[in-house]
Amino acid sequence: MFAVSSIADDGRVQAGAFLKIEAEAYLFLDPSYGDPRTRWQMLLRIHEDVRQKAANLGLSEVSCVIPPGLAKSFHRRLARLGWLDEPEEWKRKTFRLRNTTL
Repeated sequence: MFAVSSIADDGRVQAGAFLKIEAEAYLFLDPSYGDPRTRWQMLLRIHEDVRQKAANLGLSEVSCVIPPGLAKSFHRRLARLGWLDEPEEWKRKTFRLRNTTL
C-alpha cells in the first residue's frame, strides 16, 4: 500500500519515489509474569490477532527492531512464527519527520 508518490520527468529521464505504509511492531510483555510457556501462549495469541488486523488493513508487511542482548531464544521463537531477518548487507535508515516521545 503506497500512501505517497512523486514522479519527475524531464522529457528524457523519469524518476520516482514511493512511500509504502509499513507497520513497526512493539511488544510489551512482563518477563516476570507466569512461566515461559504462559508467556509464549500469550505471544501466540497477540501475534495472530495483530497479524489478522494488519492484513485486514491491507498492510503487506510488519517489521520490528530487536534490541541487542535480547535472548537468542526469542529470535528463534520469532523465526518459528515466520519473521525473517533482513539481509545483513541491507542497511535500514530512518528519516524523522518530527521528534516523538513516549
